[in-house]
Amino acid sequence: MMPNEQGLVVSFKQRLIPYVPGIILFIAALLVNLATYQDYGITWDEGPQRAIGTMTYDYIFKGSRELYGSWDMYHGSGFELPLVLMEKCLKLTDTRDIYLMRHLVTNTLFLISALAMYVLAYRLFRNKFIACLGFLMLLLMPRIYAHSFFNTKDIPFLSMLLISLCYSQIAFEQNKKWMFLLLGALCGYTTSIRVMGIMLAGFILLFLLFDLLFVLREKTKRNGIFLMMLLYLGGFSLTLYATWPSLWEHPIHDLIGSIRSLSRFPWHGVVLLNGKTEYGTDLPWTYFPIWFLITTPELWLICGFAGIVWIAVNYIKRPIGSLQNERERVMLLHFLCFFVPVIAVIFFHSVIYNDWRHLYFVYPSFIVMALYFIHKLLATKAKLAMQVISVLQLGLTSFFMVSNYPFNEVYFNYFVSHKEDYLASHYELDYWGACFKQGLDHVLGADSSKTVKVGSVYVNLLHDNMQLLPKDKRDRVQVTDMGNADYVILNYKALPGDFPTRKLVYSVQLLNSSILCVYK
Repeated sequence: MMPNEQGLVVSFKQRLIPYVPGIILFIAALLVNLATYQDYGITWDEGPQRAIGTMTYDYIFKGSRELYGSWDMYHGSGFELPLVLMEKCLKLTDTRDIYLMRHLVTNTLFLISALAMYVLAYRLFRNKFIACLGFLMLLLMPRIYAHSFFNTKDIPFLSMLLISLCYSQIAFEQNKKWMFLLLGALCGYTTSIRVMGIMLAGFILLFLLFDLLFVLREKTKRNGIFLMMLLYLGGFSLTLYATWPSLWEHPIHDLIGSIRSLSRFPWHGVVLLNGKTEYGTDLPWTYFPIWFLITTPELWLICGFAGIVWIAVNYIKRPIGSLQNERERVMLLHFLCFFVPVIAVIFFHSVIYNDWRHLYFVYPSFIVMALYFIHKLLATKAKLAMQVISVLQLGLTSFFMVSNYPFNEVYFNYFVSHKEDYLASHYELDYWGACFKQGLDHVLGADSSKTVKVGSVYVNLLHDNMQLLPKDKRDRVQVTDMGNADYVILNYKALPGDFPTRKLVYSVQLLNSSILCVYK
C-alpha cells in the first residue's frame, strides 16, 4: 500500500471512530427488527396505501388511468411505488410475504433515520453520549417504533425528513456546491412521500437566501451561493417530478391540488378525546397538544420545551448572530420544523386524527431541541444527574416496550391516569386494529376445528389480518356475522360492558385498559 493510500485509510478510520457507537446501535436494532417484524398486525390503512403504489405502477407500466380517477392521486407515492417494485422484483404473490416485506423495509428505513439522528447529534454537539441518547430517544419512542412496521405513510416521511435534515447540516457546514444538488434531491423525494415535505424545502431555501444577503457585496461568494440555490432547486424539482408519477401530466396543477387536499382532507369519522366523541372535521385546537403531552416520555417533554425556550431567548437576543452561528441556525431550523406544521394545522383547521400520527414528523426536531438543552446541562455540575435520569427514562420506556410487546402503539405516559378502563373510555387505543392479528392467532391456536367462524364489528380488520396468516391457517378461517360466529374479536372501540351470551376467552390488557377481547 502506498503512503498516500495508508494516509487515506488512517484518515477514514479516524473519521469513522466517533460514529461507531451509532453503527453498533443500528446493527443491534436491525437484529431486533429481523427477530420481531413478523409479530405486527395489518392496520386499516395498509391495504389502501399499497393500492396507491399498485395504481401508480399500473399507470407507469400498463398505461392504466385508474390513478387519475382516485382521490389517492393527491397522496404521494414516493415510498409506496418502491415497495410495489420490490414486490414485483422479488416475485411475491402470497399476501403474507408481501406484507411482511413491507413491514421489514419500513422499519429498516426508520432505523436508518435513527442512525441519521446519531450523526446529526454528534456533528452538532461532538458528544457520543448525546448522540447515542438522540438515537435511543427516537428508537424508544413506543408509539413511533410500533408504527415503524405498519405505517408506510407517516413513518417513511418522518424518516426521510430526518435524513434530509441531517444532510442539510453537512451541506451547510461543508459548503460544497454539489452537496446542495443532492440536498435538493433528498427534499424532493421526501415531498413525494407527503407533500408537507415542501415545508422543509422552503426552510432550506430561506436559509440560503439569508446567506445570500450576508454576502451581497462580495461578488465571488454571492455567485457561489446563487449557484447553490439553482442546484438545490434543480435537484428538488427534478426528483419530485420523477418520484411522483401522478404529477407527470399536470405538475403544477396537481401539486397545488395535493396541498389543498392536505389542508382540507375530507375525513368525516369520529375520534375519542378526553372521554368525548369529536368529529374529525371539527376537532378542538388542543387535539395535538393533548396527544403530544400524554404520549411522549416525560423527561423528553421537559427537556424539549426547555430547549425551545433557550433557543427562542437566544434568537431574540441575537437574531443576526444566531443566523450566522452554525449550531444556532440549525437549532432555529428545527424550531421552525416543529412549530410551523403545528401552527399551520391549528390555523387551517386541517383534519388530523388517530392520536398525532399525521404530525409524528415533528418529533425528531423536538428531540434535537431537547438534546440542545441536555448538552447545556452536561456542561454544568448537573452533568451526572442529567445522565442518570436520562438513562432512567430510557429504562422506563424500554421496560414498557418489552412488557407490552407488540402493542407499543398504545403507549401513554404518567401525565394521564392509568386507572382501570380510564384510557379505554377517554382516548383511542389500538385505533388501527393491529391487535386483531393476536386475536386470530389465539383463536386458531385454541380451536383445532377444520373451519372456524369468526366475526367482528370491524370485519375488514379480520380480512386484513388474515392476510398475515400462513395459507393453511388462513383457509381455516371463515369470516361471518357476529350472530353466527364461533368467536367474536373486538378491539377497544367496540368493547361491550356486558356480553352475556358469550364467554370471554382471551383479552389483552395494557395500562389497565382492554385493547382486545375474544369471545366464544
